[in-house]
Amino acid sequence: MDVVSQRVLGTLALVGGVVFVSTSVLRVFRPEVDWLLVVLNTLYGILLVAAGVLLWRSALRRSRRDEQAPHDR
Repeated sequence: MDVVSQRVLGTLALVGGVVFVSTSVLRVFRPEVDWLLVVLNTLYGILLVAAGVLLWRSALRRSRRDEQAPHDR
């Protein structure tokens, strides 16, 4: 996967994860709380945030490595 794709997918995953976690927090304050849905949304949001962070870290490492490599291509 190239650096641009990793950054785009990482950004989408981060945004999606934040949306899922924030909606889970808002669901806790409703009068009728569905705890299973809150827990599953929170876990999915955390998974998306972690995937986004890993994709961004990989993209940054790859871009640094490409900058340091000699341009013999």
